[in-house]
Amino acid sequence: MKVTLLDVKGAPNVSKDVAGGFGTRFKAGDSFRARLIERAKKGIRYPQLSLAYMAAVFKNGGHEVEYLENKVPTDADVVIMPSSIVDFRTEIKYADEIRKSTKAKVGFIRPFASLRPELYKDHCDFIIKGEPETVAVEISKGNFPQGLVDSKPIPDQDSIPFPNWDPFPVETYSYKPSLNKTPFLPVLTARGCVFSCGYCPYPVGWAWRKPRTPENVIEELKYLKEKYKIKAVMFRDPIFSRFKPRIQQLMDLMIKENLNLEWGCETRIADLDEELLDKMRKAGLRSVEVGVESFYEHIIKDENRIPVSIQTQEKIVKYCEKIGVKVSAFYVLGLLSDTKETIEGTINYAKRLNTFAAQFNIYTPYPGTPDFERAK
Repeated sequence: MKVTLLDVKGAPNVSKDVAGGFGTRFKAGDSFRARLIERAKKGIRYPQLSLAYMAAVFKNGGHEVEYLENKVPTDADVVIMPSSIVDFRTEIKYADEIRKSTKAKVGFIRPFASLRPELYKDHCDFIIKGEPETVAVEISKGNFPQGLVDSKPIPDQDSIPFPNWDPFPVETYSYKPSLNKTPFLPVLTARGCVFSCGYCPYPVGWAWRKPRTPENVIEELKYLKEKYKIKAVMFRDPIFSRFKPRIQQLMDLMIKENLNLEWGCETRIADLDEELLDKMRKAGLRSVEVGVESFYEHIIKDENRIPVSIQTQEKIVKYCEKIGVKVSAFYVLGLLSDTKETIEGTINYAKRLNTFAAQFNIYTPYPGTPDFERAK
């Protein structure tokens, strides 16, 4: 069987492996300065981890796997496409063309298609809801699903095969300017999130359970270094340093193995301290991304998010700068309790915090989140 993993994009600066798999499109504006910012943003070229995990499942099943971008496959038996909230019209267009011109079965993955199946169901054979590996194993055995099918998460994350990047253009991926070395690839050490912030899409597509062991993560890093010669990685866990003893153990192993990798992570400022940052820096940390969201505690609390004091935020940001770790801070404008004045206050705070990068997201009530029901 030949499996095509197809990623289609109808606009520039679309990334489908962020926002919990719903995807985003970065648009800074139409001015000369905005175009410069968008050009800088192109240094971030992210592969889709879900597709690489599926590639591993199908390769292990003895099947031929190819990866294509914006191209209709000619001889595939099954085509699997990631869905997104930002580019679903393009995805549907390609699905229609594939079904019209080939005999391939067409399926969609990622949360948007499974939460809005009415947009996709007439344009495909199946939609995989949840983490895709369990259903991918069944497809590998020749058991093709029909309609919306639930893919149960694999309880033991150490048993999931490492992503197979052979079909992908690894040499084109990068995370500049936060991480300047290439080849670069993402790594996921824990799926899901222990929190339930009202606006956050991360818990929608990934179920939280016991994370991978540090030893298993080290084996993947060594595998990526040996097979793909990587020099940089981005840990894609929503809150990388949530369980400090586990991360301290992972850092000790990375230092012991002398992996010599430059890496970054997403985490929560409250789950960092100077001692842990020192160890992470020694292990190769060069970039950390944190969600500030809003300057105002009452707005944070209204989203069922645990606020972090301004003093703690400023302390950790200054210490990161001191030890040579770049900080990128994320903000959300237009949260349900926001006003024009609080939005301006958040922007002013971002200026004061003055991190290496600041990203302002427009509040979006993603399907499947508590805020989606509130916003309705």
